[in-house]
Amino acid sequence: MNSGCYFRVDPRLVHATTMSSWVPELGAQALLLVDSDLVEDQRRRTICELSAMGQLEVLFSSEERAKHAVAACRTSNVLVLFSSLASVERAMKAGLVVARLNIGHLPAGPGRRELHPAVHLGPEDAAAVARIEALGAEVFVQPLPRDAATAIEPDGLAIVSSVHREPVRARTRSAMFAAAKFCVVNERGLHLRAAQTLAQLAGTLSAEVKVGHGTECVNAKSLLGLTTLAAGLGTWLEVSVEGNDAQKGLEAIRNLFATGFGEGVAMEPTEGNS
Repeated sequence: MNSGCYFRVDPRLVHATTMSSWVPELGAQALLLVDSDLVEDQRRRTICELSAMGQLEVLFSSEERAKHAVAACRTSNVLVLFSSLASVERAMKAGLVVARLNIGHLPAGPGRRELHPAVHLGPEDAAAVARIEALGAEVFVQPLPRDAATAIEPDGLAIVSSVHREPVRARTRSAMFAAAKFCVVNERGLHLRAAQTLAQLAGTLSAEVKVGHGTECVNAKSLLGLTTLAAGLGTWLEVSVEGNDAQKGLEAIRNLFATGFGEGVAMEPTEGNS
């Protein structure tokens, strides 16, 4: 086992929090993404590599080969990322040794209970955590380095000690939330480079940033998510910012859209465009 590996579950894989918080916190020199579907998807692999912005090496492995991929790493500081608890379980059953596992993000959904604003577990997740612990891993919740690492109760529906959260009543809703519709005005639309520029800006904000188009809504800090919107020239996107300095963050995003993500303006936005 590579003793310098740090194991984390986050379905977003490489995104702003990974690069701006965890990589410097750990002094990581390589990312190892364990996901069989990702290994087979050249487009998604390219997006993950671009999201790392050349800061460190990005490696890919299937769950079945994860043990060997870790052993083959040329550096001692490796951040190993899994997209799901199921991936962790498969990798461990195939021989990967995981001493400690950080659950950094699991999205909300039907039947899932919030353990932290970024981590939601349902009965199936709780069962997976129990199986992973039975395989020898200590499982804990820690979305950000500044958060306290908290263990999960055996039922998987509570944490041993609460992560500190500022009471919502101490801040007004108006100060915490802002939303608007912005038009994509650059000729190439929200292509990879433009999406990367938007994701980087969103990553500098402490607030949560969402971008929606039709029935789709994605995390603006996720390059992969932004590219799935397929937003071309003239597309109107709904942007919401929730958290500290929400209005200030929204204005920064408004300005980025207005400049065509730094690529120039190919059209003047009108509400008639869709």
